[in-house]
Amino acid sequence: MEVYISGIGAITTQPDNSITGLANPVYAQERYKRCEDPKWSDHFNPMAVRRMSTIIRRALVSSRQSLQEAGLEMPEAIVTGTGLGCIEDTEKFLKSMIEDDEHFMKPTFFIHSTHNTISSQIAINLKCNGYNNTYVHRGTSFEQALEDIFIQFENRRISSAIVGGHDEMTPAYFQLLDRVDYWKKEYCEPQHLYNSATPGSLAGEASISIALTAEPRQSSYAKIKGISTFYNGSGKTDVNEEIKTFLSKYNLTPNDVDVYLSGINGDTRGDKVYYSVAEKLFPSQTLAWYKHISLEYFTSAAFGVMAAARCLQAETLPKNMIINNNCNRLKYILLHNHFQNKNHSLILISSCSAF
Repeated sequence: MEVYISGIGAITTQPDNSITGLANPVYAQERYKRCEDPKWSDHFNPMAVRRMSTIIRRALVSSRQSLQEAGLEMPEAIVTGTGLGCIEDTEKFLKSMIEDDEHFMKPTFFIHSTHNTISSQIAINLKCNGYNNTYVHRGTSFEQALEDIFIQFENRRISSAIVGGHDEMTPAYFQLLDRVDYWKKEYCEPQHLYNSATPGSLAGEASISIALTAEPRQSSYAKIKGISTFYNGSGKTDVNEEIKTFLSKYNLTPNDVDVYLSGINGDTRGDKVYYSVAEKLFPSQTLAWYKHISLEYFTSAAFGVMAAARCLQAETLPKNMIINNNCNRLKYILLHNHFQNKNHSLILISSCSAF
């Protein structure tokens, strides 16, 4: 079963998320960068804006954009991946609870703070009564959501869907994760993260919605041939064998992969896994990355899928995304992401003309 990426909507730390924007990114100038939000009055009336949190606005706008690109009026399913959900509203609820000494509680903050608020608000806004689900699995939340959607397509239950990766990074949560060494202690230029010698990465956020269809459309960017996730809790799983087994399901070998799109983010603790895979399985193929553009957050793999799809459609890989070995052919891209070397995900994306 192959699923087509037919529409993309994105609000990220980049002002331009097209292939032109990927080739000429605006790099973060600090350890923590928030999204480049659109003018909300162009999308909502003032009263609606006041009722919605920032992440809900982003999710609604990106989902509408993806449907518009795909030429779809209504998706048959909506599945969201999020690591933190509506963390801003969660913080507001907790703050009010503390300040008011647990009296006069504000239920709106609590209602909006749940993780599945994002997916449900998209459905309510679109008046979609189809399959709706949310996955919260830290660094592989988006991949779990995509895997669910893929299963729905394989079982012929749906022919169109929106899958989203939505996360916001508030100043308070940035400080919290900073205490446990998620982020660089000192600013490092994003374009040089790939050869960093220190732990941690740079923090970002995004709201990315991808419209998927069972059949190709005029707007289709690329197709997802397969997705797989595996757990490496003991650290003894042979990642290389897992990748070879995954590719063999589609009658492919590592030699057939043109670009190994890794989750390299400047954190020396996790980057060594990607470099090891590249050296052993893809020594002559292009080693690429995207987290110097997207920055790091729990659902950043959604940015990777978006970047791969845009590159395949344009038949070009921007030079700033290449770490080594220039790309001479662009047919198959293998996106590999892992969270603390425990939760791994593999997504095989190909051009629409690939067989």
